[in-house]
Amino acid sequence: MLSKSSAGLKKHSGTDHHVEISPHSQCCTTETNLGFEDSSELVDGWLYVDVFNKLDDKTSTSDSKTDHLTATAMATDSVPTSHLHASHSQLSFESDQDRKTWLDDLPVDKEHSGVGFAYNQEYKDDGYKHQYHEFEDKCLRFKVSENCYLYGVFDGHSGTRASEFVSQWLPAEILLGQLDSVTSDDEIQQILRQAYKTVEKFYFDSLGELIAERTSLQREIEGCKTATMRPELVERLRVVDNELCSGTSALVALIFNGKMYISNIGNSRALLCRTENGKLRVEKLNVDHTLRNEDEVERLHQLGFPKEQLVNSTRFGQQLYTRCIGDYSVKGGYKDNEQMSCAVSEPVIAIPDLENPITLDESCNFLLLMSDGVYRSLFDATETEHVNGDIAGIVAAEFPRQSTLNGVGQAAIDKITRTHHDAFALALPGDSRHSKCSSRDDMTLLIRNFNYSLKAHNVEKVPSSLPLPANHQSESSESTPTDTVDAPIDRYNITTNPFFAQLKYSLDSHNLDSNPDSIADSLKSTGSTSALELDADGRLEPYVSFKDFDAALEAMSDRERQKFEQSLVPKMDCEPIIEHPE
Repeated sequence: MLSKSSAGLKKHSGTDHHVEISPHSQCCTTETNLGFEDSSELVDGWLYVDVFNKLDDKTSTSDSKTDHLTATAMATDSVPTSHLHASHSQLSFESDQDRKTWLDDLPVDKEHSGVGFAYNQEYKDDGYKHQYHEFEDKCLRFKVSENCYLYGVFDGHSGTRASEFVSQWLPAEILLGQLDSVTSDDEIQQILRQAYKTVEKFYFDSLGELIAERTSLQREIEGCKTATMRPELVERLRVVDNELCSGTSALVALIFNGKMYISNIGNSRALLCRTENGKLRVEKLNVDHTLRNEDEVERLHQLGFPKEQLVNSTRFGQQLYTRCIGDYSVKGGYKDNEQMSCAVSEPVIAIPDLENPITLDESCNFLLLMSDGVYRSLFDATETEHVNGDIAGIVAAEFPRQSTLNGVGQAAIDKITRTHHDAFALALPGDSRHSKCSSRDDMTLLIRNFNYSLKAHNVEKVPSSLPLPANHQSESSESTPTDTVDAPIDRYNITTNPFFAQLKYSLDSHNLDSNPDSIADSLKSTGSTSALELDADGRLEPYVSFKDFDAALEAMSDRERQKFEQSLVPKMDCEPIIEHPE
């Protein structure tokens, strides 16, 4: 277990201090003197400090130098927000390679887990694809000890501000000593519940300056006769509103002392594949917080939303889910949102659902955590009634083909993305799949393996060069030996490929002269050309006629056409896994 002491954490105190939140790096940085152990207590609570960059070594600096450290600070509910300051000068993007957080000190679980990713895409009829927003998903997979693992998927929207913040702060509220003395499942679930609450609070604390700026901008704009007189104010307000709209789902799996605890906000999914009576079965471990959830519809109805309107909608505001962390527009600013102003209190909440703990035994094969882009893409493409079973089947089929869990995850994601794009490309005019599959969201698939077998990790030796004839002389120097490998010649012979074998026979049958002039002659134009006939519109006559196809399509009955269109839907080439009823 990662404790406060083992992580280099101290109950921080001192007089010369400055705590600063970087909105984009989403971590606090603290500058202070190294000798803070003997100072008086700063606040009534822990200020968690994990040192990761010591600018000057205390033992080697001169008296004239001041010792500094840069640290990531994680604070509990008892830390006053007045100690937190967000600077607009830090509203800049940093590369993942340059950014360093306290999470860098936690060991990544590479042995038991793997991840597959795909960026969002929008398709064009001409074949082009492009990414229409930055990649907003985040995930984590940590091994704290042999008895403690933490995994999570965070599906952000309106930027990465919220998903990055939550993916860094939530582990701190779970792993920094909170589990040291727990003795019951209820205590663990209470820690998880409190972690979500604390992270939500700190996230909105970090937005304080943006919210204040938004209020100031609104007053300035209202004071102008027309908004067009100050277009820079309108543009700045738009930028600030976009920042404040950032939110994220949060799906977390904690494995502790042989049990697995699932907590969730939003519409990401956790699937557990286990063996029952010799067959693989898949079980969905969490509920989706969407308008398809009757409990969520009833909760929102109690807040003042018409039930009929909720039932007939798929989106709540601008998003698909009804719970999230962050997104000021549906929390503190919901009264300014025309679609949600009827609510008597904040309609979108950050209260997680916590499922009953699962005892991990030999029947458990692997766990899947995925953002909604994974299952929605497959459902839109295939209209399958068993999307969870299909995804589990795709993943299970990759285990014997791949030698790493990252390979399994990425191969499964690639399979789904190809299926989704094929559905768009094959859709006939008027087919709903042409519009449904014209774009897809970010996709993240995290796999936690328990005992499912991977392909044997046998890396085939790849030669550094092709085998050369024994009488071959090196062109570089006669004294330089030629490297050779012990491998069959025909293994690299192009004639083993039927196409190349036919090509070789064709070349041999022409008995080409080795004189380069003869080759040049063969490339010369003969000078004879035939004029191409054009129709009345100046176009070439088609060399393939689709008249019979079009006539047959027109002659089909509605039932026959529906059956034909269904035959064009991409099919999975792997056996789906039986799903447990929800």
